[in-house]
Amino acid sequence: MTETTTTILSGLRRRVAARIGVAETAVDPDVAIIDGLGLASIDVLELLMEIEDDYPEVNFENQTTSEVRSLNDLANLLAARHG
Repeated sequence: MTETTTTILSGLRRRVAARIGVAETAVDPDVAIIDGLGLASIDVLELLMEIEDDYPEVNFENQTTSEVRSLNDLANLLAARHG
């Protein structure tokens, strides 16, 4: 994992932890975002919109989001597109 990916993943874990009310360390980046982390679909959509605001070069498409299962997947996608 690159430094960029690690930094992005840390930010994602922080955001998810705040949304579900747990410590950042309790957010497992390998668990499925919806089923494993307890995020409702609306929470996932809001998270993706926040990410698009933070990373203007990233635009999530239906195909892209269906490929993202975990926070690690999302961090890798963002790092690759953020380049």
